[in-house]
Amino acid sequence: MFCPDCRAEYRTGFDRCSDCDVPLVASLPTNEVETDLVQVLETTDSGFLPMACSVLEAAGIPHIVRGDEALKLFPLGMAARGVTSRVLGARVLVPREHAEEARSLLETPAEPPPEGQSEPC
Repeated sequence: MFCPDCRAEYRTGFDRCSDCDVPLVASLPTNEVETDLVQVLETTDSGFLPMACSVLEAAGIPHIVRGDEALKLFPLGMAARGVTSRVLGARVLVPREHAEEARSLLETPAEPPPEGQSEPC
């Protein structure tokens, strides 16, 4: 069984996605859009992943996250638990035509606010 939203796989006996709260389906449809995806980020930081996805969403860049299930096991980050394996990292994929913009957004460090000013909320 699979969640049609987040695409998580469930064992037999489950009928709803615990994260998305939607009914599970027996199989996921083949999505031709996914065949031309490019990886723009790989991370083991469970705190950074949601921020990266938020940046892409704000820019209107469609994306898919793969491998983030393992990060949920380490809510404080894998490094905090001494885990350094890249095998457990999450990957963010975007359509090829958005790859350059996505990489630029995700690699650009945030500039600190000018002296004496605080960051907006």
